[in-house]
Amino acid sequence: MAHTGDAVATRFIKMAHNFTSLNPGEWIRLQNQETRHYGPSKAVDQDRKTEYHSDDRLVYPWWVVDLGSTRIIYLIKILSRQNSYDFRFHDIEIRVGSERVDSGNLTSYTLFSRYLGPYKASYGYLSCHRAEGVEGRYVSIQRVTEEDDMLILQDVQVYVAP
Repeated sequence: MAHTGDAVATRFIKMAHNFTSLNPGEWIRLQNQETRHYGPSKAVDQDRKTEYHSDDRLVYPWWVVDLGSTRIIYLIKILSRQNSYDFRFHDIEIRVGSERVDSGNLTSYTLFSRYLGPYKASYGYLSCHRAEGVEGRYVSIQRVTEEDDMLILQDVQVYVAP
């Protein structure tokens, strides 16, 4: 499977005194396949009218971000598609790792959170919080059920220790 990488600018909101935003210039997008129209940077482009989604008919679709250096991550907020296809966001694992994985097998990463779903657009952002924080450089979001439906992300925000 081919990987693509492209630099992106994104926003990260300071939520509380113990969290800080990341330098947008340090972010690099990765994914497990080429997409025709909705590249991985669309999940962090500050435009809620755009979205990332994987191509059709992929089993275990995934999305990974390289934070540029090792960080202690406390909170990850995810906004899935906000229309009639919101049901596609379910059985999701959010993981944090220290080494780049190109195979799509992200089980070596530490499990940060799991979302079983089903998701509804009225939920808005899903917040995944780890009070003790998880150290890593890479954050992954992956559907872990054996079905060939797209992974769709409208916005992803990561909060780290200052």
